[in-house]
Amino acid sequence: MIATIMGLDTLARESWDVLVVGAGPAGALAARQLALHGDRVLLVDRKTFPRWKVCGACVNGHALSVLRIVGLSGVVQQLRAVPLRRFSLWNSGRELTLSLPTGVAVSRERFDTELVKAAVTAGACFSPATTATVAGAEGPFRRVRLRGERQTAEVAARLVLVADGLGHPSLAAHAEFRMKRTRQTRIGCGTSLPQAPAGFNAGTIYMGVSRHGYVGMVRLEDGSLNVAA
Repeated sequence: MIATIMGLDTLARESWDVLVVGAGPAGALAARQLALHGDRVLLVDRKTFPRWKVCGACVNGHALSVLRIVGLSGVVQQLRAVPLRRFSLWNSGRELTLSLPTGVAVSRERFDTELVKAAVTAGACFSPATTATVAGAEGPFRRVRLRGERQTAEVAARLVLVADGLGHPSLAAHAEFRMKRTRQTRIGCGTSLPQAPAGFNAGTIYMGVSRHGYVGMVRLEDGSLNVAA
């Protein structure tokens, strides 16, 4: 498990420039860059790392460019991410195949973990298994309530960066950020298949679509098949 050895009570006594909620690629990379800039950064996530996550598990060319710019292009190489070359779209038994200029497939479990490690190496503090609830402002600071497995605390930061994904649960107390569900709302689900039919080739994104939704599949660096719908 990746974590900065510091209890919530200790974190609450610290003075933070930035508190980042969510340790996915956006949150972890932001925490790293801010820490490199010299800011006092606290990164929190409600899950314990490494952790599996529902995702298409693909990193496109723009994202790879960002990693290269900040000096982290070696991460995908270290993880042996699978280069993507083809996109296969299926509907009603018909296939459309397109070539892809760039991109890789890599498990979020390993990719996100490496980015969090990079943030910690840069000087950010990381508190996993910690739920954050953004509260009100107090002078130049924003208060954030943290709940861990055994402790609760309230910390203050000059800036709170929310990167906790779809639904942004950390902002539940703020009406302007609440999600509205309709009868057309869809759910997302996924799995990883360690043994899948050999016909699903590495380097190809397979996508099946219909009026009811879609499912995407891609081979990962360990040979497993990532499925997301």
